[in-house]
Amino acid sequence: MQNIIDVKNLSFSYPDGTVVFKNIDLTVSDGESVGIIGPNGAGKSTLLMLLDGLIDTHNGQIIISGMPMNKKHIPGIREKIGFLFQDPDDQIFMPTVFDNVAFGLANKNISEEDIKEKVTRILNYIGLPNHEKRLANHLSFGQRKLVSLASVLVMEPDIFLLDEPTSNLDRRERRIIIEFISKLEGQAKIIISHDYDALQQLCSKIIIMGDNQILYSGDKKVLSDDAFLNKCKL
Repeated sequence: MQNIIDVKNLSFSYPDGTVVFKNIDLTVSDGESVGIIGPNGAGKSTLLMLLDGLIDTHNGQIIISGMPMNKKHIPGIREKIGFLFQDPDDQIFMPTVFDNVAFGLANKNISEEDIKEKVTRILNYIGLPNHEKRLANHLSFGQRKLVSLASVLVMEPDIFLLDEPTSNLDRRERRIIIEFISKLEGQAKIIISHDYDALQQLCSKIIIMGDNQILYSGDKKVLSDDAFLNKCKL
């Protein structure tokens, strides 16, 4: 199976010199679902931002869909990636639900009629029918999370980077998010989460980050190994 993400000898430090991680390697194959866990500050979210080209100050090599991460390829790489932020308010910045979900499509060569059809279809799909004209800042946290997910799903990317998709949701909203992610077949997924039950359902491989490195990369059965998780400060 071909690798759609290939990271080699990747290091990242903050401007003050604090090392986040050093010389890490990882691969993600087409259609593979990978969960990433680790203590706070291990660099999980930083890694996702590096993979999306949101941060460019790093050492090492990142290759997405055969394209090395550099200024030339970043636009093409972002066409391949859908990024769901942990906080929906980092992703929702337009007044209405429709405008937020349609934003990415508006930058493509798609007719207004097709955009409207796609947005309506995806909102119906995620359980928010007739919400197009709703003001985004009047929605609940869970509804804003669903709108953020809709804005990612509607772009039909090859790779999903999902940062804590089930955090701060009630049981119903959590179940809805897990169901939609589980239906994403054929796309590669990297999911950061402290929700181990969700990762058990969604992922085939788990990566544990900590102590500036990758401590484990392998089968999801590690999520049931309390002794090893405790050793990893989890």
